[in-house]
Amino acid sequence: MCLPAASKEPKPAILAYQLSDLFSLVICGYIGGRCVQLKYPTPRDGFWWYSLAAAFVTAFGGGSCYSLLMSRPGCRRFGWQDPFALLAALLGLILATQAVTSCEESFGSCSETFRFFDCVNNAILIAWGCSKLTLRPCS
Repeated sequence: MCLPAASKEPKPAILAYQLSDLFSLVICGYIGGRCVQLKYPTPRDGFWWYSLAAAFVTAFGGGSCYSLLMSRPGCRRFGWQDPFALLAALLGLILATQAVTSCEESFGSCSETFRFFDCVNNAILIAWGCSKLTLRPCS
């Protein structure tokens, strides 16, 4: 039986902003999709499937592993079960496609720009992830 966490436990402040979860998924979908698109700049058969798979694995892989390892079978919930979460990761993939395409057309190579955004993404995701450490949904 899955029991809710005690109501007196401190909750991270970021949980007051439910959009932060969706924003994080957009970032993860962007990172995963962009990785494939930069590695394989010429579309091939199955290219979009690889890009989509990379976006979803980046967005949901860690949380799914955590849920499998740290939650009881009756308590397991996965991010990819939420249609809004899937759409958020897909939005990140679309943004990655636009960024890679426009960057290659305008500048030829945008490695410094992409490195900068990787650093920004890491800072946001680390702060977001650390703020959730105190939350234990099932005991």
